[in-house]
This record gives sequence, structure tokens and C-alpha cells, in this order.
Amino acid sequence: MLIKTGDTVEVLAGASKGVRGKVIKVDREAGKALVEGVNKVFKHVKRSQKHPQGGRLSKEMPIDISKVQFCCESCGKRARLGLRYTDEGAKERFCKKCDTTAGEIAPPKAAYAKKPVAAKKTKMIATARLKDRYESEVLPQLKEQLGRANRLSLPRLDKIVVSMGVGSAISDKKHIEEATSALADITGQKAMVCKARKSVAGFRLREGMAIGAKVTLRGVRMYEFLDRLISIALPRVRDFRGVKKKAFDGQGNYSLGLTEQLVFPELNPDKYTRPQGMNIAICTRGATDDEARLMLEMLGFPFQREENN
Repeated sequence: MLIKTGDTVEVLAGASKGVRGKVIKVDREAGKALVEGVNKVFKHVKRSQKHPQGGRLSKEMPIDISKVQFCCESCGKRARLGLRYTDEGAKERFCKKCDTTAGEIAPPKAAYAKKPVAAKKTKMIATARLKDRYESEVLPQLKEQLGRANRLSLPRLDKIVVSMGVGSAISDKKHIEEATSALADITGQKAMVCKARKSVAGFRLREGMAIGAKVTLRGVRMYEFLDRLISIALPRVRDFRGVKKKAFDGQGNYSLGLTEQLVFPELNPDKYTRPQGMNIAICTRGATDDEARLMLEMLGFPFQREENN
């Protein structure tokens, strides 16, 4: 597409066939050109402040670039355009009938010299402290103790599900909002509202009512949450003496219950005055109960000692 703004063109087809005009604008992406006095549309306008007299207004509409052809100013005929390089290295158009220059379309090649590219800013990806410990310390120990060379066969964390059952939301819907807000503050991830699957008349429960909230953590957030749970939240539990070793489900998944959400320092006691318990399910992959327990112990999970059982 060698036609540009300011060229004189002639319409080859349509109602304006044979009409010549200057190109006002070229839309290269759409393949259309706006030509002065060509492809006009008319509109009747009422009297207004903008148009005090009213009347019939005209406006040019774009026409397909394939329906116009360049008209040379030197020979006055329709002609095709060609490209060639000048001695200075600039690219110019020329009329193929009279070999007359029709103007440059690009600066000399020297103008295209590469500019120094600024160094790209590398995005820092945060890595959880507990994940680094698993990769550097726990994995080699698991390989040695379990006698497996393939790391995919070794126990590893899959996800952590933090949930709150809010039965009082049947009478007060604000409790659900408090639960979702608390889970978002604790985990740094928006909570999903859980709804009742069926109606239970004894509990005044109807199908579809919001009765809880949960968050599923994976990746860096999972390791970061487990790190805060082990090092900050659990030691703040009153009379804490460790968690039970037998709370596994037979498939390497461990469940833990907390009676109060304020053990997490992210929560403001003035905002969350009503005590609300929560359940934490730690799901693992490629592990039996004993292997999952061994991995969690290596990560620093505070299980009860044998003499306390």
C-alpha cells in the first residue's frame, strides 16, 4: 500500500467512478482511504445551537483502497507506483509511466541505526522460606531414609485448605462476611463462600444458604502459610503442647482444628470480637501416613512427643 495522505487518486469503481480527489487519511490496518469529495453520505439535521439553520449535511466516508489508483502530477495519468533507493539510502516512490519521483516514504538507512536498548528490569519472584528448606534439607534426608532416588515418589505438599463453618450465619448473615474477611487477612487470598447442599428442617437450614467459607492454598502461599502456622500461630495457642500424631486420614492428609482465629497476628482483635474456629487440612502427595508425618516433622511441625500421648 504505497498511497499516502496528500496523493491525488482516481476512483476505479462504484458510484463515484472516474472522480479524482486528494487523500485526506489512510487507514492501513483496515485497508481504506478517505478521499476528498468521494463516497459522500448525507444527513438531515434539525435546527439546534450547533446547526442554527438545520438542513442537509454531507460527509466523506472511507473507500476501499483497492478501488482507487494513484494519479501522477507530472504526466497527469493514472499509474502504478514503484519503490527504489536513492544514493543517500532513502526509499522513494516513483511513477512507473513517466519515471518521476513521487516523494520519499522512508528516511535514509542511517536513521535506522539501532539505539542502545535499556536493560530490562528483572521481576523478583518471592520464594517461601519453608520451600527452600524442603528443597535443600528435607528432600535429601527423605531420599536417604526412604531409599528412593526419584524425587517424584517422595512425599510432598500438594495444597492446604483453610475452612470455617459458620452455623450462626443462618440467623445473622454478617457472620459470613466476617469469616471471609478473616480468611482473606490470614491467607492473603480471597475466600470462597460454601453453601448448603440440602435443606435440614431441624437446623432451620435451607438449600443454598451460606454456612461457611474456605480458601485453597497452593505454591508459594501454601508454604508461606504453613511457615506462619508453625512458627507464629500454634505457639500462641493457650497451653499448647503439640498437635496429635494420629490425625491422618489414611492417605497422608493431616487435619488440624483451631478454636479461635485470633492466634494469627494478622487479625485485629478490635475488628474480630466474636471467636470463630477453623479447620486446616494439609494435603500431601505420594505419601502414606507415616511418610507424611516424617516429612512434616522435618519441616518443623510440632507433633506431640511420645511421653505426652
